Order: sequence, then C-alpha cells, then structure tokens
Amino acid sequence: MWDIVYLFHRLHHTIPASHHLRLVALMTQAIGDITSTQFCCSGRFLSFLPGEKSPYQALALAVVQVSRAPSELTGTVQVKLGKALRLMMYRYLAPQDWITVVGQGKFDLRSGQMQWKAREIVKISPQLAPQRLAENALAEREHCLQNSTQPKQDVTRVLICQESGCRQRGSLAVSQAVEAALAKTGRSQQITVQATGCMKRCKAGPNMVMLPARASYQRITPEQASSLIASDEV
Repeated sequence: MWDIVYLFHRLHHTIPASHHLRLVALMTQAIGDITSTQFCCSGRFLSFLPGEKSPYQALALAVVQVSRAPSELTGTVQVKLGKALRLMMYRYLAPQDWITVVGQGKFDLRSGQMQWKAREIVKISPQLAPQRLAENALAEREHCLQNSTQPKQDVTRVLICQESGCRQRGSLAVSQAVEAALAKTGRSQQITVQATGCMKRCKAGPNMVMLPARASYQRITPEQASSLIASDEV
C-alpha cells in the first residue's frame, strides 16, 4: 500500500492540478482493492445493531471458528447487513443462534479498522455447534471458497424463501420444522438449511427448493417438510 502512496506523492507534483481529483479517485480505488478480503466464519449470533437506515443494519457475532479471514476477525465483531439480508434475517435469527457468515472485509482508512459485510448467512443446527464445529471445518471451508452457485455434490441444500410474502404464509415454521427433522434424524451434516430472498412465486408460498436435485416445493407445510426430510427422497 505504501508503494501506492509514494507513487501518488510523485505524480501529484508532476501532473496538472486539473487532474488531481482524478488521481485521488484512482488511488482510493487501488487502496480499496488491496485492503479488501473475503471471509467465512462461524459463531453465535448475539443481537441486531441499529444504524441510520434500519434498526437491523448490522449484527453482533461472537466468532468461534474462522474458515477464511485475516487475523482481525476474532472475538465479538460487528457485521453489516445489506437491505436484502436485513429483510430476511430480522425474523429468521434469534439471539444465541449458531450461524455461518460469508462476506467481505474491507479496511477503513478513516477508522483504521476492518469493516465486515455479510453476503450470505446460514443457520447451523445446534447439534453441530459448538462441539462439532471443529469436525466440520474442512467442509465449511470448501463451501465458503465456492464462487459458483453450484453446491457440493455430497451436501444437500434446502433453500427456504424468507421474504415477507412467504413468511406470512408460514415459511419460518417450515424452516424450523426442517431443522427439527434434521436434528432428529441425525442428517445435519449432509443437509444444510439456508434462508433465501424472493423466488418470484409469492402467491404459491411457502416455497422450498432442494439442491443439487433442484426439486421445488410450493405451498409446503411444516408437516410435509418434516416428512420429506425423514424420508429417503432427500
């Protein structure tokens, strides 16, 4: 980073003053590129934190396990939430839930601190945390490093829409039923539950999709979801 600052200092005295603002913008972008990093960690959700735009603008996370991140990601950290995640998570997460968070960390030049922003949040079954988190570190790391939308072949993902339309039709109860069925059948290591945004089928909610099979279920009830997990179809 200091090489960029030195170069800026040299150029500042050699180019016309009319180009100084453009030079500052380029330097800021360059510093931002080298001070940002991807992260993936697991821990316990403590609470939502208010901000100027929303009472759920960020969350407090007690970090227990880090799969990918710089050394600054330790202890209790504040993780910012985008608008879509705020709408999904404010009724999906409860204090003391165990979650895995994937996102981006960026160094703030003004405060001198790393700022974390979530891109994806997945709830962890209580049976996997905290005792069995270490056993699944490798699997979590592989999941976090995936940049494509295709999941691992040996892990089934249950996507449940948590937008307002589906929530009003009972998607939260469906999610809870799936997690309870996973815990009861001992399949939490093979199947993960993930809240998603709108699937564009609001009137047919609750909506649930199984990956990688891409099986889609509409107007699914908690009882149907629980029976599906307990069967051999998943």
